[in-house]
Amino acid sequence: GVEFDYFNSPFRYQKIEYNGFKFMFNTFDNEDLRNIQLQLIESDLIQAVGRARTLRNKCTALVYSGLPLSIADEFIIKKKSA
Repeated sequence: GVEFDYFNSPFRYQKIEYNGFKFMFNTFDNEDLRNIQLQLIESDLIQAVGRARTLRNKCTALVYSGLPLSIADEFIIKKKSA
């Protein structure tokens, strides 16, 4: 298991690196908790994309997420304007 202090585990919007991507994400400071969180989100997104059956049907699956997926063939990054 992962040992952490439940009451002292900061969760904030921060720059992280995951699967070769560097991006901003709302996540834990604790790297073990962060990896668990990102793996769960990634697996849910991949399953959702798979439901489109893009290999069987001629279709495009659009994913709006702050977590980039390595299976994507295009990324559109929208930066916040001041």
